[in-house]
Amino acid sequence: MAEANRLAAALRYQQQMDDALPMEGRATFLPFRDTLPGSVMNKREFALPGIVAGAMNAITAPRRAMQGEYEADEAGNITPKFNAPEEAMNVAGNLMGGGMAIGRAPAGSLGMNVTREGRIPETASDVSKLADLLAKRADSAKIDYIHDKSKISPSEYFQFTKPDGEPVKLRISNHLEVYKGNDLSVDPQSKITFEEAIKSLQNSGIPIPNKTIADKSIETKANKLYFDLDKKLPMKMMNQLWNIDSIKDQKQKYEALLKLSDSIKGK
Repeated sequence: MAEANRLAAALRYQQQMDDALPMEGRATFLPFRDTLPGSVMNKREFALPGIVAGAMNAITAPRRAMQGEYEADEAGNITPKFNAPEEAMNVAGNLMGGGMAIGRAPAGSLGMNVTREGRIPETASDVSKLADLLAKRADSAKIDYIHDKSKISPSEYFQFTKPDGEPVKLRISNHLEVYKGNDLSVDPQSKITFEEAIKSLQNSGIPIPNKTIADKSIETKANKLYFDLDKKLPMKMMNQLWNIDSIKDQKQKYEALLKLSDSIKGK
């Protein structure tokens, strides 16, 4: 059981690594690796078996691609630098058991990077999700902000105001910050997570909540309407009411209850 736990921990650690696991000196099936094979200075250390390490290198190759360098043209378009033929060799070699780690795989192939510190976007979809989440949290706490989107990349920008009137600029993106000027940038290159950025805003005096605050007025209305309908509805329609009660979003729940209420008017 102890070895199984240690293997699981090693797998979780590999998911956060920037480089492939080294294959030299690694036992094929046993959980150890020789640091300097054939040398008197050799040390044997606990490690993933070679067959597992090779598979992990293949699986995590796309993730490692996001840690590479980028270049920007005059228009500001971002392009990851990597050698396409080497990428094909890397993935194919790992999947076939070659244990190769000679290149970087296509950027952003694995989606959101989740670490102990929080989330880092790696795709345009990830950026949009985190930006929407930040906007919803700020709206729910009635915090004013400015929100802009880049016209040439997935990057999204927020500007908040500290109690002393000073602005705080936050960027959320899936690539490095080419044009500086933001106080915080959540992206794979900076490795600042979404959660760390929220904490930094809070420390600056901007009370962004750690989760969206429910609209109590909507929740109160939904509860009142639910109990009213519970008294009025015929038994054959109770299943509809119970299904609506399972909706977690209070606004959606209230709207569904209103539709149900309208459906029985005049009957």
